[in-house]
Amino acid sequence: MNNNENLFYIRYLQWKFYFSKNQYVKAIFFLENFLFDNFNKSEETMILNLKLKWIYDQIANGDFSNKISKNLIILHNAANKDEILDLIEYYSNSVIDMDEGNLFDFFKVFNSKLNSLIKINKLEVLRTSALFQKLQFTYKNNLDIDKASVKKEYANLSDLNLDIFELVFIELFFKTKKLQKISKTFFLIKLLIKFIKK
Repeated sequence: MNNNENLFYIRYLQWKFYFSKNQYVKAIFFLENFLFDNFNKSEETMILNLKLKWIYDQIANGDFSNKISKNLIILHNAANKDEILDLIEYYSNSVIDMDEGNLFDFFKVFNSKLNSLIKINKLEVLRTSALFQKLQFTYKNNLDIDKASVKKEYANLSDLNLDIFELVFIELFFKTKKLQKISKTFFLIKLLIKFIKK
């Protein structure tokens, strides 16, 4: 699985930093990215459902001949394959009716499911946050959210015990305008500063 462009950049850094090239965790992060990429309010419900059913069937049936699904081949024989399929099913059942009002409730559940999947030998190396996933999803899909109210709700980010990679992204997200992208170089500079201050 060499195509690191298929990972959200922060996930790629977390994978490299915490998981020592563990291909299973990389596949889970790839799956998360694939799911988040498949959200488009303008897309027909039937097409969206077909895409999500397709990735579900690829893992369930062990068909990894496609250049996208080959990134997930390690998940076919995973001991927790049923939980992986449950994550996809939960996303599929929720994404059609998703809006800003129920976004955080959705991510609290999704986040819990994903965190259980990235435990290594029952050890929690990384606990990703629901807030990060919500903002990651929002950022990737250029969604309109009331940043001021979200920022007010989480005024003191230090109380959330956030992973440093996720904290830097969240801080930058709140400072960017809609459609403005955060460059990798700028992110790494801010990350380095955060590490030095830590």
